[in-house]
Amino acid sequence: PPSKSAAMDSKQIIRRSNDGASPLLPTYETRESEESEESSNKLGTVLGVIVPCLLSIFGAILFLRLPWAVGQAGLLELFAMFFLATLTVVLTTLSIAAISTNGDMRGGGAYFLISRSIGPEFGGSVGVVFFAAQSIGACFYLTAFAENATDTFSSLPQGPWGVVLIGSIGLAAMAVAAGVGASFFSRLNIYILAAVLFAIFSGALSLVAEPIAQDADGFTGLSTTTFNDNLESHYDSGNTFTTVFAVIFPAVTGIMAGANMSGDLKDPGKSIGPGTLIAIAISIVVYLALAGLFAGSIQSDELRDNFSIIQDVNYSPWPIVAGIWASTLSSGLNSLIGGARIMQALARDNLISCLSPFAVGQGADDEPIRALILTWGIAQACLLIGNLNAIAAIISNFFLLTYAFTNLACMLLRVSGAPNFRPHFKWFTWHTAALGAILSLALMFMCDVTSASVSVTITIVVFAWIMYSSPAVAWGDVKQALVYHQVRKYLLTLTTRVHPKFWRPSVLLLWQQGRVAGSGTVELVQVCNSIKKGGIFLLGDVLTGDPAASAKLHGPAMDAWRELIDDLDVKAFPAVCLAESWLAGARALMSTAGIGGMRPNTVCMPLDQAMEQASTGAAPPPPDAVDPAPPSPQQGSRSRSAASNYSPRLMQLEGTRSTSVELTSVGEAQAARVAAAQTTTIVTSRLREGAQAAQIATALGLNVLFTRNFASLISAEELSRKRADRQPATVDVWLDLSEDARIERVFNRRGPDDVDIDAEVALLLQLAHVMHRSSPWEKSTTIRVLCAVPENDAPRSERAGNTVRDLLKAIRISAVVHTCPLPAGAAADPAGAKNQLMRLHSYDTALLFAPAPSLEDGNVEGFVSDALTLTDGLPPIMLCITGSATPVVTTAVWPPRALLQLHGPAHRGHHEPRCRGKAR
Repeated sequence: PPSKSAAMDSKQIIRRSNDGASPLLPTYETRESEESEESSNKLGTVLGVIVPCLLSIFGAILFLRLPWAVGQAGLLELFAMFFLATLTVVLTTLSIAAISTNGDMRGGGAYFLISRSIGPEFGGSVGVVFFAAQSIGACFYLTAFAENATDTFSSLPQGPWGVVLIGSIGLAAMAVAAGVGASFFSRLNIYILAAVLFAIFSGALSLVAEPIAQDADGFTGLSTTTFNDNLESHYDSGNTFTTVFAVIFPAVTGIMAGANMSGDLKDPGKSIGPGTLIAIAISIVVYLALAGLFAGSIQSDELRDNFSIIQDVNYSPWPIVAGIWASTLSSGLNSLIGGARIMQALARDNLISCLSPFAVGQGADDEPIRALILTWGIAQACLLIGNLNAIAAIISNFFLLTYAFTNLACMLLRVSGAPNFRPHFKWFTWHTAALGAILSLALMFMCDVTSASVSVTITIVVFAWIMYSSPAVAWGDVKQALVYHQVRKYLLTLTTRVHPKFWRPSVLLLWQQGRVAGSGTVELVQVCNSIKKGGIFLLGDVLTGDPAASAKLHGPAMDAWRELIDDLDVKAFPAVCLAESWLAGARALMSTAGIGGMRPNTVCMPLDQAMEQASTGAAPPPPDAVDPAPPSPQQGSRSRSAASNYSPRLMQLEGTRSTSVELTSVGEAQAARVAAAQTTTIVTSRLREGAQAAQIATALGLNVLFTRNFASLISAEELSRKRADRQPATVDVWLDLSEDARIERVFNRRGPDDVDIDAEVALLLQLAHVMHRSSPWEKSTTIRVLCAVPENDAPRSERAGNTVRDLLKAIRISAVVHTCPLPAGAAADPAGAKNQLMRLHSYDTALLFAPAPSLEDGNVEGFVSDALTLTDGLPPIMLCITGSATPVVTTAVWPPRALLQLHGPAHRGHHEPRCRGKAR
C-alpha cells in the first residue's frame, strides 16, 4: 500500500476556525480530491463573516461590564469611548480586508497576514504579541465565566480565590476539549450565537417591559430622572476615562474572524470588508442601545456595584446565565486553539529558534499539543490575577498593538508602490491605514503608559532578534520595496558632479579572464572595500566567447561573486558583462556601470597571475590551480592572509571558462615549449588589453589603479603585532620630484583662493589617507611620503620636501616626508631606477602608492614594460593614473579660483538640472 506521505497532496489545506473568535493557522492535512476543497468554499457573507464576527464581539463585556461602564463614565463619555474604539476597528478592518484580499489568502490571522505581507520581522513580532493576546484572552473569558458562576451560585467558593479556582477548573476542561474534541464544539457556533442573541433580547425586553422584570435594587424602569443622572460620569476611586476605556475595548475586538475564514468564502473580496463592517455596525448598535436602556432604567450606584445587574433584572436569570456561559466558554476554547496554532506556526517558520519544540503536531489533525500546553500555562498564570478589569486592560493593550501593526502593514504595502499589491477590496488608502496605526498606538499609551512601553519594548526586541538571527524566507519583504522606492527617489535628485570636498573613491574592480581565482584575490577585494570609503564598490567580470555559452554562465557567475562577497563580508555589488572580447566588456562596464550619480570614479585592474609569472620567466599555473601555500617564516616576517578562502563557485567557474594549455604527444620538452609560447602570447594580449582599458578609462574621466603583489599583503594579525611592538607599519606614497616643473605642479599657493594642486599627487595622497583611516590600519600604520629627487642636489631636495609638507598641511593629512636621491644612471632607465629606489626604502611597507608610467603618447608596449619593471619585487603596490585634471582634495571651505574656472558655473551656486516635481 502507498505510504502516508505519498498519499499527501502537494497543496496545502488550511484548517479554519468556524467560530471566528480567534485565528487558526495553516496546517497540513490529507485531501481526497479537489472536489472536497471546492465543496467547503461555499460560505457567503452572512455565515462566513458576519456570524463569526458577531460571536467574537458579543460576550463577557456586553453582559458583565457594559452596565458597570455606564455607571462609571456616564452615557456621554461611554459614547465617546465607543466612537474611538469603533473608529479604530473600522480603520483596521479596511486594512485587514485590503491585505486579506490581495491574492489567495487561506486564513491565518494577524501573524499569517502580516508575516506573508511585509516580512518575517514584522510578522514574527506581531505573532508573539497576538499569541500573548490569545493566551490572555482565554484567561479573560474563563475569569468572566468564573465571576458569573460565583455570583449565580452562592454555594461555590466566593471572593477572588473562588474566581481563580472556578476559572482554573474551567480552563483545564477547555484545554482538554481543545486537545481532543475541539472540532465538535466548533460546529455548535450557530447555536451558541442563537443563545447569546436570545439572552440579549430577553435582557432588553426586561428593561423595557417593567411588569415582567424582577424587582432588583436600583431598578427604576424607564425614567427620565434616571437617564439624566446617568448622562454624566460618576467615577469612583481609582477609575478614569482611560481605565474604563481599557476595560470595554475588548468588546469591539474579534474583527479578524472574517479574514480568518477567507479560504472558505465564495468571494473574499466582496465578503470580508463589507461583512466585517456590517458586523461592527450591528454590534455597535446593540451595545449603544443596551447602554441607553441601562442608563434610563437603573441607578448609577447599582450599575457600578453590581456586575450581574442585568441577570438580576431579567424576568429569569437563566437566559442571561446561558448566554454568558455559552459565549465565554466557547470564546475561551477558541482562544486556546488560536493561541496554540499561532505558536505552532511561529515555531514551524523557525523565526525564533527557542520556539522550535512547539512546532510538533500530533495525530491525524496535527494537533499542537505542546503549544496548547504553553498557551494553557500562560492563561493559568494570568488567572491568578483574579480581576476581570485588570485582565481586560492587558488584552486591550495587546490587541491595540496588533491592530497598529496590521494598519502599518497595509500602509507600507500601499506606499511601497508594489505593482502586485492590488487587492479586491478598494475602500482604503494609505491615509486610512496610517490613521489607524497612529490611533491604535495613541489609545494604547492613553490606557496605560507603562504596559504600553513594555509591550512596545518587547516587540522591538523580538523584531531585532528575528532580523539578526532568523534564516532567510521566501515570503517577500516589503522593506526591499520601500528601500527601492526611496533609493530611486534620491537617485533622481543626486547630482553626477561631485564637489572635491565630498569626493570619495567609488571603485570598479575589473578582473581579466583567467585571473579571478588567482593569488591575491581576497586581499585585493578587501583593500578595495577599504578604499571605497562610503562609495560604491563593483566587482566587474567579463564573460567572453560564444554568446550562447557565455549567457548560460552569467547566472552562475553572478551567484559565485555574491558568494565571495558574502564570504568576505564586503559591501560590494557584482557586475558581469557578456562581450566578444575582454576589452569590449571592460569598455561597456566602465561606461555604463552604476546608476545616476552613483557611478564608479576609479577603475582598479590587477596585473594578473600570468603577468607576474612572465616577469620572472616561470610558466603560469593552470587556471583552476589553488593558491600556493603561505610563505614560511624563513621567507620573511610578512604574513599573508588566507587566500584559500575563495568561493568554491568562483574556482569552478574559472575552470570552466579559462583557456588551458594541453600537452601533446610529441614529448614533454616540446610540449613545454609550446606551452611557453602560448603563455607569452596570452600574457602579451592581456597586458595590452589592460593598458588599452586604462586609456579608455582616462578618456571617460575615470582614475585608474594597476595593482600587483597583493598575495603578500600584510594580515590584520601582523598589523596588530607591529602595533603592540610599537613598530607601526607604513603606507608609502612615492612622488617623482626630480624636475623643477614637477615640484612647481605639486602645490602652488598664489593667494588665499588661488591654489594649484597636482591632480595625480592629490589622488595618491587621498587614497593613502583613506586606506590609513580604515580598520585595522588606522591605529597600526603611518603614512610616509617619499620624494624621488636627483642625486647630489640638496637645494632641490629641500625645496621638494618643503613643498610636499606645505601641501600636506593645507589638505590636512598627517604624514612623514622623506627625500630619496635617485641612483646614478636614472635617466637611462627611469622605471628600473625607481624600482631600485623603492626596493631600498619600501621593502617592508604595508602598501605602496606610486604614479603609473605615462600612457599619454599611446605607447602601450612601453607602458607594459615600464609597469612590469616598476612593480617587480615590491610589496603590494598600486600604480595610479588620474582621469581628471580636477584634484580630489581641497584646501578651503570655499573652492579656489582655479577650481571654479575649471568647473564653470556648476560650483558657483548653480546646479545641474534635476528631476522636477514629485518622483513617480
